[in-house]
Amino acid sequence: MADTAAQPVVELVTSPAELGAAIRRARAALGLSYRDAAARCGVGRRFFNELENGKPTARLDKTLAVLTGVGLLPLIVPLDEAMKAFGK
Repeated sequence: MADTAAQPVVELVTSPAELGAAIRRARAALGLSYRDAAARCGVGRRFFNELENGKPTARLDKTLAVLTGVGLLPLIVPLDEAMKAFGK
């Protein structure tokens, strides 16, 4: 019998814009407004909005807080393995 459990979505993020889009999707899936998401993550609304919009110079500590707050986890893997896994 096939496993019908939903598999987690794993995304390859290689740019600030892709990171922002992933955060936006996670926030939307949680049904959170910018204000509520920022408060949940312990950052200001402006920072949250800029991060979702692909700000390339965002602070790492705040970025990690946002990722955790919206239920995402950064995963560090060797580049060649990631490229193979994602067919790049």
